[in-house]
Amino acid sequence: MWFNTIKLTDKALKDAFEKAKNQDKKVLIIFKDKGSLTSHECHTIFEKIDESVPFSSIVRAINTLTKNGLIVKTSEMRVGKYGKPNYIWKVA
Repeated sequence: MWFNTIKLTDKALKDAFEKAKNQDKKVLIIFKDKGSLTSHECHTIFEKIDESVPFSSIVRAINTLTKNGLIVKTSEMRVGKYGKPNYIWKVA
């Protein structure tokens, strides 16, 4: 799911939805391959596939996949990129 907060229309809107859908698929593949990850860990792996993906896109994909029941947020945490605890998600 992509949130059209900038009021895109026509082809630009269709392209944005398609890009978000592809990111969701790639993020799910990463989770299936790695098991459990924080959002930052997922972003680090995704950057090896697509250097231009912003961290916010990974968080959006994780939220979408969680809402769709494909991955779940656990109660576990790992120290993240900035030294603070980050929740871990895993495949449902």
